[in-house]
Amino acid sequence: EHAKETVAMMNKAGKILKDNGITLQYHAHGYEFLPYGQGTIFDYMLKNTIQAQFQMDVFWVKQAGLNPTQLLQQYPGRFTSLHLKDRKKGSVNTNNGRADVETNVVLGQGDVGIESVVAEAKKQGIRYFFIEDESSRVMLQIPKSIEYLSSLDGR
Repeated sequence: EHAKETVAMMNKAGKILKDNGITLQYHAHGYEFLPYGQGTIFDYMLKNTIQAQFQMDVFWVKQAGLNPTQLLQQYPGRFTSLHLKDRKKGSVNTNNGRADVETNVVLGQGDVGIESVVAEAKKQGIRYFFIEDESSRVMLQIPKSIEYLSSLDGR
């Protein structure tokens, strides 16, 4: 019921924003990946919003046990930006929007499949990527994540 209310609000607010040159974007955080119908709540949201775009946080997609690259391929054109955050290999999946921030690792060192995600996103024309790292090692990891992303240029 909350998803249905959210979709209705997103379509209404998204139209008002669009009429004023602004795009409404939604950023999923985990609980949207709970089962619903033949898919997930997120699938329902993607299929029923006509006045919004989505920002994929690849960490939360993986945290819910899904594959971010496959989700991009399933819904081409629905994502306009990505939050890039990698997850320590062997982390336990959850779909409640919670995870230990210390599972954040340097991009390319975890189990999210960052190289594949970035390649698919570029193929789809996604231009906006935001590095996110909430660990206690953020000051050490971000430069390494930038270096990793730079190594992917041209691929």
